[in-house]
Amino acid sequence: GITAYTMPSILVLFLPLGYIYWSIKQYFMKASNALQRIELINRSPVLSLFTETVAGLMVIRAHNMSDFFISDCEMRNNRNGAAWILISSSSQWFQLRLDCLAAGIVG
Repeated sequence: GITAYTMPSILVLFLPLGYIYWSIKQYFMKASNALQRIELINRSPVLSLFTETVAGLMVIRAHNMSDFFISDCEMRNNRNGAAWILISSSSQWFQLRLDCLAAGIVG
């Protein structure tokens, strides 16, 4: 506010930059929501397998199926981890774009 009052010409720079920030945020939010939905979809089988395994632990051990459940759990965790890495990478992408824009403003 004070900068705009003392130097109204700065608004010529800030208005387009504000629009660019807003555009990047809108683009990121669409992608972020889709990635979070994918991560939640992949998390559900991990949690359900854990619940099933704890509930049926005696039966799993009696039928010597521990290795099967361990490998199934690893597969589901890897799939969920891949979705989480995508979310983390997209957040870093967004942060880099905002940092580059801010660096352009500062000098």
